[in-house]
Amino acid sequence: MNRSLSGTIVSWRTRNARKTKRMEAWCADYGLKPIFKALHVGSLYESERRALDRKFKNLLTGRHDKHCILVLCASCLKNLGTTYEITKTIAQYEIV
Repeated sequence: MNRSLSGTIVSWRTRNARKTKRMEAWCADYGLKPIFKALHVGSLYESERRALDRKFKNLLTGRHDKHCILVLCASCLKNLGTTYEITKTIAQYEIV
């Protein structure tokens, strides 16, 4: 189950421009595409999502720093209106 792709939305808020640049670089490294400046979408494995979450938690330690990582099913990702699709779905059901 750890090797199944799922749609992922990553968002954050910080007042530090250097942290923002670093997080944008991390999202690009994992293949996430920007929709807005602090909102990226794409497909990640569960292990990649956990690693990215750990990186964000270690970097965003300020009082005003926040981040959110959302997992989407295949149909929700398609309804989002983006061109990024999940390349392989293993289960035939959706989590709503």
